[in-house]
Amino acid sequence: MSSQPALAPAKPGPQLSLDQQRAQCAWRAAGAGVAEDKDYAKLTKSVPTLIMGSGLLQTMAYLRIKKHDVLFGQLARELKLGDDPIKKLVEMDPATYRAKTEAALALLRWLRHFAAVIAKDAKEETHG
Repeated sequence: MSSQPALAPAKPGPQLSLDQQRAQCAWRAAGAGVAEDKDYAKLTKSVPTLIMGSGLLQTMAYLRIKKHDVLFGQLARELKLGDDPIKKLVEMDPATYRAKTEAALALLRWLRHFAAVIAKDAKEETHG
């Protein structure tokens, strides 16, 4: 039997703030979005204005109608809107709807910046 003391369990690292978690999520999402949709960077700039002017539900319906499936799917997934995001938003109580709207706007703040950087870098690589 060893005379060395048992190692203490590793201490977990510091918890990330909600904003840091959103930033990490947005970085991954923006990379995928720029790769899959040529209009993604431009769209991430305009969608916050649409949400503030028309509301989250109407904006999600617009994204679905215009077949902006990448951003629609990312927002639906991150806002935990399930398999039928439009229906879920229609049935949502006002307080939850406001909270989802704020969460969408917070995520889009990161997406807008990251998508612009990624799109610019991709364009520079293409044009050498």
